[in-house]
Amino acid sequence: MASGYAVTQRPFTIANGATASGEIEMAGLVPVGIIFPAAFTGATVSFKNAAVSGGTPLPLNREDGTLITVTVATSTQVKLNPLDFAGCTFLTVVSASTEGQNDSCILLARDM
Repeated sequence: MASGYAVTQRPFTIANGATASGEIEMAGLVPVGIIFPAAFTGATVSFKNAAVSGGTPLPLNREDGTLITVTVATSTQVKLNPLDFAGCTFLTVVSASTEGQNDSCILLARDM
């Protein structure tokens, strides 16, 4: 049975020698997953959010104050809980490790 939600792809890159992506405009969407490439270095990723484009991204925490993190496996898709990202406008994905090459990933998002 179809869910009724179309999934939108939001490609992003964490550059060689960097730990964070550029901002990813959510435009009313919420993340539901990320696809990681084979060469991804970090074992986990966390997230930051800025209220406006070009604004200062702040760490994204749950209601209990814990940082939202996910464990990464290369060449996989990781599911995300869309409720953790409700209200986010400009996301940044932060790797726990410096990436060794330009790693192109895909954020999967849908309407809330």
